[in-house]
Amino acid sequence: MKTWGIKSRVIFLSLLPASLSAVMLGLYLMNAQISFLESAVHERGQAIARQLAPACEYGVFAGNRAILESLARAALHETDVRSVTIMDEAGKPLASAGKLAQSLAPPSRQTPAMSTARLDNLLSITAPIYHSRVVMEDYIGEAATGEAPRAARQPVLGWVNIELSLESTTAQKNRIIVSSLLITLFGLAIAAVLGRYMARGVSDPILHLADTVRQLGEGKLETRARTDNRGEIQVLESGINTMAARLQEAQDRLQERVDQATAELRTTLDQL
Repeated sequence: MKTWGIKSRVIFLSLLPASLSAVMLGLYLMNAQISFLESAVHERGQAIARQLAPACEYGVFAGNRAILESLARAALHETDVRSVTIMDEAGKPLASAGKLAQSLAPPSRQTPAMSTARLDNLLSITAPIYHSRVVMEDYIGEAATGEAPRAARQPVLGWVNIELSLESTTAQKNRIIVSSLLITLFGLAIAAVLGRYMARGVSDPILHLADTVRQLGEGKLETRARTDNRGEIQVLESGINTMAARLQEAQDRLQERVDQATAELRTTLDQL
């Protein structure tokens, strides 16, 4: 089984934090931009509904379909608005403009508030049309009698439903995803370069010391370690060089003794 060398492990450990940081940064930017985009679409749709609902009050109250049709067509010119439907209190359509993608469910009379629903590439927003005249009269009467205003007593005349197309939003999401991936890949490339540079600074001296020890083991006692590092690597380098010097000295002394013994033996043989 092939095992990783120290250089591969150092490179991996150097790349891991930077790579994770690049990926997390890319995902964070992507999620932040998509969340902001979706929030902006919801807010824009609700703003259109809030502006249209009060304008429809008189048309619904008087049953004037011409006014309601005109208001629906005007709202249809807003960006990404696909259909506009104005309904009475029971949810019966009074006027509409555009192409309705789905049949509308009867709005809840129990909790008359703005609601939002998502369907494929459509965003459906329903807002109540309040009878502001009755509410004003109630508040004037309550102020005259000294009674505290009663909350949530606004009578509902009808409803406004707006369907927004999310095709452009989906296209923007795709562009955000692509750009986030490119940012992530760019970050990974930078991390790879930095990681390799850092790994070389750590692994190269160790590999040099390992090669020095290997040469000493092969009998090349004149080999010395030469690194520019400080700290523990320098201590290890000094120890290896000291060991090599002592081994060479011992080998030189042994060689001198061998030479001396050989000379004495030759002298003895010559005297015989």
